[in-house]
Amino acid sequence: MQFLEHTTLKVNNETALNFYKKYGFEQKGVAEKYYKRIEPDNAYILVKHIDRSVVFAMVYKVTYFDIRGFGEYIRLLLTDQGVEFIDDRIEREKWPEMKSRFAFNQVPCLTENDVPIVQTGAIMRHLGRKFNLNGSTESEETFIDMFFEGVRDLRTKYSKMIYTEYENKDDFIKNVYPVELAKLEKLLKTHKNGEQYVAGDKVSYADYILFEELDVALILDPHSLDKFSALKAFHERWSSRPSLKNYLDRRNLQKVDVNYNGKQ
Repeated sequence: MQFLEHTTLKVNNETALNFYKKYGFEQKGVAEKYYKRIEPDNAYILVKHIDRSVVFAMVYKVTYFDIRGFGEYIRLLLTDQGVEFIDDRIEREKWPEMKSRFAFNQVPCLTENDVPIVQTGAIMRHLGRKFNLNGSTESEETFIDMFFEGVRDLRTKYSKMIYTEYENKDDFIKNVYPVELAKLEKLLKTHKNGEQYVAGDKVSYADYILFEELDVALILDPHSLDKFSALKAFHERWSSRPSLKNYLDRRNLQKVDVNYNGKQ
């Protein structure tokens, strides 16, 4: 593991000691409250006190139902970035008694060191800023945001069909997917001809939602990407991404549902 000379929040001696025992460090101490953005290409969950006296873990928890849904974008991002997190999966029948605990009575919820964040877009943009997945320029940041929202529009149409108009599935596959996927294909090819990432040569938070929604499309119709070579190649690259392989293999083995109504 790579450590940064970088401090996070104040912790007590017991917490610090337990952390040291877990990771096998000899020094002990308490971190002072201080925050600084973590630079790219470094480990993200572990931070190191500037006087080298304490190491402490940034604790993440993703709370969502035991399906892929909107929570999967967040799980994919954290997994790909090498960030350990608590995968808190809610049983559907327990949700009515739990939802008042969350802002707007909704999940997914990302809890970062006991600070909860809800709204899928807000969470993804927060993680984009946190882990430098938000582009290198203002124009890239805007493009990534635009692309993300465009994919969410597709998911909204998909969700309406899955939950309320499933009898129109064939029409959706024939008439809706081709139109929406063509928009994404065209936009993807504006950077590096779509041969790398959404925003060119650097991964962004929009790559995770695109990969997930393309995967969902292939579950609904295995031929959905046949006419979209850039999207198909993108999905193939991400399906074999080393940092996601174990997670994706486990997800496939467990046959995690995309939706809670059992359709997919």
